Amino acid sequence: MLLGAWRVGISTDEPIHVLRYDNLQEHGWYLLDDDFDGDEPGSWVTDQYVYGPVFTQVMHLVNRVVGLDPPGALGTSVDAYAGRHLVVTLCGLLAVVAVLAIGRRLLGSWGWGLVAAATLMAIPMWPGLLMFDIKDVPAATGYTLVTWGLVELLFRERPGWRGSLGPLVALTAGLVLGIGSRPGLWPGLAASLGIVGLLALGRTGAVRVGGRVTPLAEMALACVLAYVVLWIAYPAYYSRPDEWVLGSVLDSTDYVAGPDGDGGGSWTYLPSRVVALMPPVLLLVGVLGCLTALPRRWGKLTPATGGWLLVASQALLLPALAVVGQSLLYDGLRQVLFACPAVALLLTLGWRSFVADLSLDHQLMQRALPFVWSAALIVPVAVQVQLFPYNYAYAAPYAGALSENDYWRVSYRALLPQVPRGDFVACYPQLSVDGETMRYLPPSGRPLAENASDCRTHPSSTLTPFDLAASDDDRSTVQDTFVALFNRGQRLGSNCRELGSVERRPYFQPAVMSQVARCELVLEPYPEQGAELGPDGSGAQYLLGGWTSHPQQAGIQLVEPFGSLGFALPESWAEAALRIRLEGSATAVPELRVNNEPVSAEPDAGDWVAEVPAEVVSEMGEGRLVITVGPETPGGDFSLERVRVEPV
Repeated sequence: MLLGAWRVGISTDEPIHVLRYDNLQEHGWYLLDDDFDGDEPGSWVTDQYVYGPVFTQVMHLVNRVVGLDPPGALGTSVDAYAGRHLVVTLCGLLAVVAVLAIGRRLLGSWGWGLVAAATLMAIPMWPGLLMFDIKDVPAATGYTLVTWGLVELLFRERPGWRGSLGPLVALTAGLVLGIGSRPGLWPGLAASLGIVGLLALGRTGAVRVGGRVTPLAEMALACVLAYVVLWIAYPAYYSRPDEWVLGSVLDSTDYVAGPDGDGGGSWTYLPSRVVALMPPVLLLVGVLGCLTALPRRWGKLTPATGGWLLVASQALLLPALAVVGQSLLYDGLRQVLFACPAVALLLTLGWRSFVADLSLDHQLMQRALPFVWSAALIVPVAVQVQLFPYNYAYAAPYAGALSENDYWRVSYRALLPQVPRGDFVACYPQLSVDGETMRYLPPSGRPLAENASDCRTHPSSTLTPFDLAASDDDRSTVQDTFVALFNRGQRLGSNCRELGSVERRPYFQPAVMSQVARCELVLEPYPEQGAELGPDGSGAQYLLGGWTSHPQQAGIQLVEPFGSLGFALPESWAEAALRIRLEGSATAVPELRVNNEPVSAEPDAGDWVAEVPAEVVSEMGEGRLVITVGPETPGGDFSLERVRVEPV
């Protein structure tokens, strides 16, 4: 996994969190540029309470030590990203150790603990995401450390501080990692603490309460220590418990999906993905075994009983609430990755129960079942080897459309040698209703005006660290073709020709992780009333890169030296002289090009008007009209609200 973490590409969320960290340093909030009203989060922000910066700060600290990050900022080199991947992997392996220790306690031996850890590693989603997922892995590890610490409290045998130190460290570290990465996990963590608290108060026998330090006191101390650390790490957020406690739950459950959110908001989403994306034999036998392991009647509670309640709570509580509440889930199972370590423990319990029940009176079964179990673990591991390092793209053989190849785009790094240099690149472009690939992206969490940005240079792009545009001296020219990168099983448009791909062979069948293609430039038809451009995304389908927007500013603004937009003209205008009127604001008369040819713009009643000769209008062919604007003075301000075109 460490090798995969170093070799795998940059995932979609990583550059976003680099931008968040920059704003944390500048404004004190872990948010994006367009989320601010001055130095405070704007009223329009929907994810203010979704993410915490604690694990990002940990990764920055490690990279600072090894020299990959500059002071006060995250490094953006390829090696800096790879260094953070290694930290993610080590964090995830800590959860594997926790599963091993929990399994030893609840299943009765280190051998069974080792089997539980092996089961976790056989679930492809876990080792796959351990190579790069900076959001979900630390939250899952934190939750698992809390469960481990609580289980150790239940089984504590040594009185005094020696028996308390280990659980205290695990609990504190788990709370900091879990809530510090995904604050919305706090209800699940509180439920786990509550289970142990009730068992201790009820003197049920499930908690060994000997010694000076009671479990309740130790849990309270861990909570206080964790909150102090969280407050220091992110004071703007954690100093407002009256806001974040409820806000983190509401923002997390109502969070808007990214590009092509694949079916979230339905109670069937999570169960169907569990069936499609988990190893089938491991899942089936494990679930059946867990059902047979349920006690026929409840006797006296023991530490093991309390431990299994904690494991079941981590595995089932929040996912069940997400199903019942029809929370918006997407991207497979990665949003419930925190349940994966506990699920591995339950599956191990189920397999042990299944083996014990079937082999009790059948000598043949007693000999055969260990081989079946081994195969249930080895087969998904073998498929992971076939997919490496894109293990997380695993799906059961029958999954069909429920699986998505490489929704994190980490195979783009392997695709880069096949990507032509000197061309505009669109990553994951929109497919039109006519089946043509457009030069802009589907709606995402960024301003819609940025969806037409060049993937080679945009700050939130996974390709920017690779410097693909380093030798491209003129990025303001709009060519009649562009390069498009595809993933998630996305279909190439009819205007595209494949240039290369990255493939793997799970189950010895070809599976395309990503593709690169050259596509003819297709533009949206010019609207009769002209193009209105605004921060709500209006007119974004006409943009061709160089723009951004902000909810508090009218129109769209240049984010690069030049910005372009284009239309497919009516057939009668395709070879006629045209008049272009630009409405907006600027510090000077803007520099204007039409179909890459310089055209003079003149002020007119607060707008700018340009007369375009017929030979320039027909320059790009196919009725395409591309308008490129920039401030006359480099670095000058320019905002555009409306574009009108008419024949002269």
